Order: sequence, then structure tokens, then C-alpha cells
Amino acid sequence: MASASLSPADSAILREHPALRVTRGPYTYSVDFAGNGALLSVSDAHGKITEPVLMAVGAGLVHQSYLIEHQGGFYQPPISYYTSEGKLLAPGDAVPASLEAALGQRLPGDRLPACSVMARPRAPALLLRPSV
Repeated sequence: MASASLSPADSAILREHPALRVTRGPYTYSVDFAGNGALLSVSDAHGKITEPVLMAVGAGLVHQSYLIEHQGGFYQPPISYYTSEGKLLAPGDAVPASLEAALGQRLPGDRLPACSVMARPRAPALLLRPSV
């Protein structure tokens, strides 16, 4: 459980594969790692949304997915790196209806439960959005 969630800088998958791409219908997803961070983008013929990856979820033994923040909400895009395949995949048949919908599932509220994103001893009960 100690590696259930990682910063992008601590993700071996992102370090070893700094430019991941996958297409689902009209949408192209990319995860680009540079320095200590990663950017996740989704684009179509009409636009592009790019956000920093907040964390990589999963050690990568089977797969690793990513969490982003977009316009005040936390999202889990519908893509994962599958270790057995050695590539980024967008499983499922449903094609999102819009570029915003292509960002994936918006997580409820403006906080992430600590158990789902922080694998540290004595982690706080909630991960709050940092104040700007």
C-alpha cells in the first residue's frame, strides 16, 4: 500500500515513458512527463485541455491511472497505463459527448479522500486544495 499513490516525479512509469498517447474516438489523450511533473492533455479537432497531473494512482504492477484538477474539480480521466500491454489505454466503448466530458469522472466535492490518494503514515483525513 505504500506506493498506492505517487507524485508524478515518483512514478517510474512516467519517468520511463515520458510521452504517452492514446486515442479514443475523436479524442487524443497524452501524458507528458518533464522534470518533476507531468501534464495530461485531451484534445479533439476543436480544442485542447491541459492540466498538471496531481498524482499517479497505482504502483504500476497492473496499471496506473492519473488524477488532475480542472476548474475547481478533481477528475480521474478514463485512461490508464497498463503494464502488461506496455502502453496507455482508454478502455471501454463509450465515446464522451464533449471535450469537457472527455476529462472523465469528476470526483465528488472539492476534496479527495486521503485513503484514495495518500499512502503515508499519519496522512490527514482529507487532502485539501492548496490555497493560492
